[in-house]
Amino acid sequence: MASNIKITSPSSFSVKLQHLGLLQGLMDADNLSSKVNSMIGKNGAHIHIQSGHLTELFILRYLNTDMTGGFNSIEEFARKLPANLFALSNTCVENPYLHANRYSVADIFDRIAAYGPKRFSTEILSSLIKADSTIVNRPHATSNTSIETIDTADLPYQAALNANNNDNTRFLKFFAEGELDYLKQPYSNIKTLVAETVLADAKTVKACHDCGIELVARLNDTKVMNDFEKVQSGLTHLSSVQVPSHSWVKKGTPHRSMGYAWLGKQELIAEDGKSVAVLKIIFTQESLRQFKTESIRRSAEKELKEIERKLVKLVKVPRSCKADAQHDFENIAKDLKYVTLSEIEYEDVMGYATAGRPKPNAKKILTGVKVHAKATINEDSVNAAIEHELYYVLATTNVDTKQTQENDISLYKTYNYESDNVYQWIDIKAKGKLYDSIFFRSESRTRAFLALEAIAQYYARKLIIFVERALNENALSMHEVK
Repeated sequence: MASNIKITSPSSFSVKLQHLGLLQGLMDADNLSSKVNSMIGKNGAHIHIQSGHLTELFILRYLNTDMTGGFNSIEEFARKLPANLFALSNTCVENPYLHANRYSVADIFDRIAAYGPKRFSTEILSSLIKADSTIVNRPHATSNTSIETIDTADLPYQAALNANNNDNTRFLKFFAEGELDYLKQPYSNIKTLVAETVLADAKTVKACHDCGIELVARLNDTKVMNDFEKVQSGLTHLSSVQVPSHSWVKKGTPHRSMGYAWLGKQELIAEDGKSVAVLKIIFTQESLRQFKTESIRRSAEKELKEIERKLVKLVKVPRSCKADAQHDFENIAKDLKYVTLSEIEYEDVMGYATAGRPKPNAKKILTGVKVHAKATINEDSVNAAIEHELYYVLATTNVDTKQTQENDISLYKTYNYESDNVYQWIDIKAKGKLYDSIFFRSESRTRAFLALEAIAQYYARKLIIFVERALNENALSMHEVK
């Protein structure tokens, strides 16, 4: 938390701002406060803080991790900010942040909702991102918060969609309703859409064609099983290439060796029977073998323990008849991924018809059926899964792409390197740090919150880039700074 103000003279003093001071400086340089004020202004005599300053405070609070309480703690947070972010005094006249409270935050949510959340965030972000930027986009869904975004290194756009639908329905509706056309208005130079498997279908390909956007997407494994088999059997030869490390990897980290092979074109069939072509390329990373092996082994061990627990229950709690025992056992066995079952036996449990001491000459009857089985890890399944995890196939709608090593690396970097905002979304979702607030009693306020969240994410990334450039100019890396 920003703190430790020390006045050294009437005109100079020092203060520990940590990253908040840099954030404030970046927002000031962008004239963010004035941009916001020109759009939604100030509303009501009881609101004593301009929308622009409140937006800046929202971003500072959002990107601060030292305080719990969500926006219910906005007043406390504002008081702890050093006054020299604005002036040399702690008075409200000179420090507008001290006017902030939960009611002013609720007010700005309502005014953004009235303006249009998608319009608000798009206009702000498009004014901040260079118009001549070539932007590579990645649709991403965060189901718990009902967020659907197109994010990049600059996160230029967000839109909220219905989380009650599955990803296929949501994304296809997203494109069908013309969101790409909407996005190209402020970002006319967008040329590439990076997507996961859910968008690698004929409808999305056609939508991208119509907008003049290239689609780069991973194909669903079910569509490329033959390609996997050809590689593993040696029918498809893989070429080797050294792949540059991500920008955030410690300097001096060796390049990774990657195998690749161009697979030619494949037709994707639409519901109307028409087909669209994509160009495929397969990648494999032997450097990931240890990581994937450990990960899959952990999954296999977890599955084994769970199956063993269920099998113990089939012994301790006999079923009433063999049919019921078979039914319950088959339910256990039907979805096995890494475990195999053997030595299956059904044991009849004999007992007396009534409880208590049996009568003389009473005969035992069948009272239940136990199931005995041995569960073991299927090594063939585990090894196949490891091999499979090392391969994936990308498709590009630019079927005229020259099948060169240079373009191989370019496609690999486009898919893997261009956007890391997805991890920021995941981090926020996991912490749930701001979703405890009272302000989300309506859908309109939730949408407004998402609009401000998108702007905050932009500044999170901008801060990272700013620091990275400063370190690079001084021949340093994050790992070297203490």
